[in-house]
Amino acid sequence: MNEPEPVAQTTFTNLMKAIQDNSYRDFIKQGDWGFKIGIPILMFWFVTAQLARRMRKGYQATYLGQLNQKKYQVYLWKLKFTDGGTEFIARLAMKNGKAKASGLLITAW
Repeated sequence: MNEPEPVAQTTFTNLMKAIQDNSYRDFIKQGDWGFKIGIPILMFWFVTAQLARRMRKGYQATYLGQLNQKKYQVYLWKLKFTDGGTEFIARLAMKNGKAKASGLLITAW
C-alpha cells in the first residue's frame, strides 16, 4: 500500500490527537484560514463527543490512498476501533503544495 506524503501524515496524526484530547485549539492550528473559520467549536465538540471516548480506548488508522482533485489532494484513512463498533473513513483535504489542512470529513464506513 502507498504511504501518504509526510506532511499529510503529520497533519492527520495531529488532527486525530486533537480530537482524542478534545483540544479545539490544537485542532484548528493544523488548518488553513478556511479550515479555521469553517469548523466552529460547536461542530468540533459534536464530532469529539462521538469519537474521542472510542479513540482513547484504542483505534487504528490505516492509510487507503489519495485522490487528486483540482487544487487539492484528498488523503483517505480507515479508522477501526478496538471496541469493534462502527468504522469510519477520514478524508483530509490539503491544497496542493500547502502544509495545512483545508478540510477534514469523518464519516461512517
